[in-house]
Amino acid sequence: MGAGATCFMLVEILAIIGIIALPVSIPLPALNKVRRVRVAAVYNRLPSIAYMKRIIFSLKAVVFLVLLQVAAGRVDAGADKVVVEDFSTAGDLSAWQAGEKGMFHFEPGSIAFEFPRYQPGDEARWPSVQRTLNGINAGEYNAALVELTNPTDRPQPIQIQFGDSSGHRTTALAYVAAKTRRTVRVDFDHMASGMIDWTAADHITFYRTEPSDRFIWKLHRIELVVDDPATTEMGKLRELSRETGKLLKEVSGSTRLDREQLDEAKQTIDQWQKALEERQAIAGKAEECRLQLSRVRSTLRAAALAERIKSPMVAWVVPIGTAFRPADALGDFRQPAKSIEVFAAKGEYEETLLRITNLTRTAQDVRVEVGATESVVHQALSIRRNQSVRAADGSVVGDLLVPLDEAAAVTIAPSETIELWVRLDTKHHVLAPGSHSATLSLRELRGGNVMELPLSIHVWNFDYAAAAPLRMTLYSGISPIQQYRIIHGREDEARRNMIDYGVNVITLWPDAATRQVPYPKLTADGDLAAPLDYTEHDRAIAFFRQDGNRPLFNLCLNFDVSAEMPNWRLRNDLEPGSEPWKRGLKAWFGDWVNHLKSLGLEPKDFAFYLTDEPDLEELDRYRLAAGIIKEIDPALQVFINGSELYGDQKLNDELMKVTDIWNPNEAAGLMANPDLLPELKKYGKEIWVYECKTEVRSRAINAYDYYRLMTWRALRDHLSGVGYWHYCYTSDAREIPWDGTSAPASGVFLVYPGQNELLMSVRWELAREALEDARLYRLVERSKGSDQQKSRLLKDELLKVIAGSSDPGLSSQWRREAGNLLSGEAN
Repeated sequence: MGAGATCFMLVEILAIIGIIALPVSIPLPALNKVRRVRVAAVYNRLPSIAYMKRIIFSLKAVVFLVLLQVAAGRVDAGADKVVVEDFSTAGDLSAWQAGEKGMFHFEPGSIAFEFPRYQPGDEARWPSVQRTLNGINAGEYNAALVELTNPTDRPQPIQIQFGDSSGHRTTALAYVAAKTRRTVRVDFDHMASGMIDWTAADHITFYRTEPSDRFIWKLHRIELVVDDPATTEMGKLRELSRETGKLLKEVSGSTRLDREQLDEAKQTIDQWQKALEERQAIAGKAEECRLQLSRVRSTLRAAALAERIKSPMVAWVVPIGTAFRPADALGDFRQPAKSIEVFAAKGEYEETLLRITNLTRTAQDVRVEVGATESVVHQALSIRRNQSVRAADGSVVGDLLVPLDEAAAVTIAPSETIELWVRLDTKHHVLAPGSHSATLSLRELRGGNVMELPLSIHVWNFDYAAAAPLRMTLYSGISPIQQYRIIHGREDEARRNMIDYGVNVITLWPDAATRQVPYPKLTADGDLAAPLDYTEHDRAIAFFRQDGNRPLFNLCLNFDVSAEMPNWRLRNDLEPGSEPWKRGLKAWFGDWVNHLKSLGLEPKDFAFYLTDEPDLEELDRYRLAAGIIKEIDPALQVFINGSELYGDQKLNDELMKVTDIWNPNEAAGLMANPDLLPELKKYGKEIWVYECKTEVRSRAINAYDYYRLMTWRALRDHLSGVGYWHYCYTSDAREIPWDGTSAPASGVFLVYPGQNELLMSVRWELAREALEDARLYRLVERSKGSDQQKSRLLKDELLKVIAGSSDPGLSSQWRREAGNLLSGEAN
């Protein structure tokens, strides 16, 4: 059965039984053996031509099986999980080994980890136990499920670390309540995916993180699971395609094969690649079929709607944050828009989302026009179209906002929907408080029909600038190096955009390519051997302080996790903690601080960011280095973006004495450990929160919850800052910004490279909206409204919005009520 026939058959079956969604999993049983052994690695181990012939014969057999499956159109449901460990026999212990001072006891159904008392400062690492994965390819799975018991009488943190054969590691943190059995889910996407090759992950390690004389936990079961087999299978197919391509190059360059053998090898590999491509084409039919079903559904609804309203087009308004998939958009249709209302304060951007569906059977070319009697209103209004891009899981999502060109014309396919973002800009255009009017016209260029929507604009009589902003960081700097290629040549435009949208914390990085952080040259005694080079440092600071801006500069030193790393040795091979090392650190920081002051910066304008996301092993370094910083000047600030504390109150007290800003991760810190925030708040220090959904998979998640409601949760918890990774970072040169499937280790970015300007993403607009929400919240806090009104908005309604993470209309309603209260118009 061919690919087209398979798709048609699926559509027919689903149409008959009335199923709207099409979940499809496409594992390849015939390829399981091949994907267990990386093809290139097999070739590298070839000892002889005879062995090459055997490999070729095996490849032929696999090709035959693959082609047989392709011919049959097989779409089998393969295994969606693998049990790594269930402790069913005593032999299960053979795959385990204990780290420093660790021991374990086996009993049927579990393994108990026990350690002697361990104190921070011991030379050994934190005690651990490790299990090899014995050839299991973690790259085929999305998450690990770890079932365990905390038998102690206090909550216990767990560090679960995966490592690959190249020595790369990535760690997840979770907490288990006292005397509780729990299954901890470790999502691979939430971990530092770019730090590890999941296909080569060869061990999993469990770390003990707090001193205790008792068992720390019992482990019962470990599974690797697949949430979306079809998506995972596509990733495996792409990986196999890359590996066969590498093998073809190696075979082509071989001098060990004669001409006949070489041609036969090339022919076999070529057949293999074609089989993979054909299989991928079939796998891709799942999304295509789903879209076809969505179009059929939209066509039926559009036809019914056209008959009811007697119009070729229908338009309606949705709240900002409503997910947009063009083929599905008609599914959330409510009532046709007869007019549009916009409520805005002074000094903000206010977006109105208008969706337009073509109810006819032919494509419609539509010109979008805005008319207003006041020229300032006309200038303050602009329109962008939400264009679709592909997320890493292959899904099509609306995320790219493109301004309409001079023709202001859009084409709407039959029964399809477009989304327009109508922006009112009161930041750069002064509109008097009160009511204003305009008209939005949708004019068919061929049929001549016109749909006119009155646009009512109400400007509240208060200014967002009157409220202090939250701290906002994207861990961003701007420099013309690899990770900033999206904005290369448009650095000034990017700077203006970041500041305009609310970024007020700028990170300077110690990369050798940028030299934004001036590392010292020291003598063996720790004295400065040469003047510090502040050239790039000063250029970066001046760049971001243009136009009177005064951001907080986060000066990252990157004192890495390994004590052997050159940064921790000050790049001078000084023994960390030694007297020459302390002397060198003090000389370096002292000179640096004096230079910052000479630039007009005060201690409140910068902070020292010693290392990224420190775990328990690195907190001792923070205490040591930060103590020296405070000796130079107690007013100097130290920043930590860690999600862990010591299990020792005395050590926590010492650490917090030299800490000024603590910025934990939301998922891995505040959500994983409910006790962390109350503990941090005891010290009265500044607390922010950040998230780091790596890779462009972030385009496929609930963007409203991720990019807007994290700020609302920060307001609920009375935090003073938020942040995301990253403004425009890309880690793979093969990455295409419009296509999340283009590179396996993609970065994440909030803007796109347009031909003439940077283009905003929906996600970036939601983050900006959230910062405006925060200013509105602070204005309500200090307003003259009744305590009852304020309490309802600042607590009850706030919690309602947070709970409704899939209902963006709740935040829009809250914003309107808060604006009316501040403008003195509350009913």
